[in-house]
Amino acid sequence: MLTLEGIGRAARRGAGLRGVLGLVVGSAVLAGCSAPPVESSTIDDSVVLDEKTGAVILPYDRFSTSMRDAEVFRVARTAAAAVCAKQQGVTFMVGRWVDQPVYDSEKYAGPWTMAQAEKFGFVSPMPDADLRANGVVGEDYGEPSLLNNAEVAAMNSQLTEEESAVVEACHETEEARQFAPSPEGPWAEELWAAADDLYESPEVTNLFAELGACHEDQGLGVHQQVPEWPAGADPTRIDAEQISLAIASVRCKESLDFTRRLAEIEAASQVEVLQNYPREVAAAGQEIADLRERAKAYIDAHPEVFEVP
Repeated sequence: MLTLEGIGRAARRGAGLRGVLGLVVGSAVLAGCSAPPVESSTIDDSVVLDEKTGAVILPYDRFSTSMRDAEVFRVARTAAAAVCAKQQGVTFMVGRWVDQPVYDSEKYAGPWTMAQAEKFGFVSPMPDADLRANGVVGEDYGEPSLLNNAEVAAMNSQLTEEESAVVEACHETEEARQFAPSPEGPWAEELWAAADDLYESPEVTNLFAELGACHEDQGLGVHQQVPEWPAGADPTRIDAEQISLAIASVRCKESLDFTRRLAEIEAASQVEVLQNYPREVAAAGQEIADLRERAKAYIDAHPEVFEVP
């Protein structure tokens, strides 16, 4: 489940730039993108603004783990632990894997598409069940959860301390750890540093100032803590007021071509680092693409761990 504390990607810079680093296994590929061939010696510097999905795809996103990837890796590792435990006479149930395309949708200095604004206001996009669990909306809101968390909790609450220890140990077996995140390459620290510098750069601060001026011109005011948001924007609440503010903010972004301009600035910064490691990054991206397929195949091969015995 996505929580308000864990919204967005694993790495973000302030509330504006959405960050360059995600949870990584080697290095990864954004769900829906293909890893460039290993023999590639250049980095794709293009930016994709996908208004249908809400994704902002930057150069490093083609090599970094999406939230959807992270979830399939987590479930595959837990499934492997359950298989291991069963071989030792311990029954441990795993929550089923449900692919959540909404996790591709992301805030970029707040909502950047009308669809995001109209559904989420300034709350990070997440499934309806997560909105309910976080108390953002009422219990009768939206679509029912496709997960089997209640069954899993009821089943696993019966484990003894000894049985729980077996399950914990099984998470550390080679079979399970093949789906665990691995350290990144040497480009990681450079990307972090570049993101820090970029957020303070005149290009970005001037662009945020333009957005703030538009908010002021529209009578929206400026948020005290997050200057690229209008006054009153609340990332924990969805109601008519928040949706109205979000729609007005997106209109400002559209009038300024804000999202594309910000994405292109961030993309150029990423490429400056990644072009020093083109083959290594491409190889790591292919590794994660292969791992994604293995994880899905493992889940499909063990349906028994997702059902009540």
